Amino acid sequence: MQSVTIGPLGKQDIGCAALDKTGATTTAPPKPSWSRMARVCEGSAYGKCAPDEHCAPKPSADFRQCVYLTGLHACPAEGYVEQFVLYEEFKDERICTACTCGAPQGSSCSSEISLFADAACTTSPWIASAGSDGPTCHDVASKGRALGAKTAAPPVYHAGSCAPAGGDVEGEVALAGPRTLCCLV
Repeated sequence: MQSVTIGPLGKQDIGCAALDKTGATTTAPPKPSWSRMARVCEGSAYGKCAPDEHCAPKPSADFRQCVYLTGLHACPAEGYVEQFVLYEEFKDERICTACTCGAPQGSSCSSEISLFADAACTTSPWIASAGSDGPTCHDVASKGRALGAKTAAPPVYHAGSCAPAGGDVEGEVALAGPRTLCCLV
């Protein structure tokens, strides 16, 4: 024999499974949180400052003097003009789409092929390699060598990678229980 051509190995890709860090195939979106918190304290007006007006003490530096209305309302044009709309709660109506994986890319199989001069596989073998990427041709080191038998080692699968997809957030966080604060500037 002068050379040996070994055809490509058959390859069956092992697909990818989309899992998060806990092993789940879908995850929930992160829990929503408030970016602004407010504490509403009731106070009582006392005394009279001017006809038909009540007086309230001046609030400390971290507080504002406001009127509180349930629902969404416009603030008056004078006096309590600065508007803050706060909400009692939210309803999280978001979901994540299922995570998926594309087909494996870049995977391959390889094996070592042993070629023997005798049919009993007792002579020192000549080792050649084979892969799934295409046929391979090997020149024989000592030309004219006889080929009596051949064996192949179990193929080794070299995993590729799969492109991730999905995991998109759908829906929204709906705010509920609006409260309007109209504050003195």
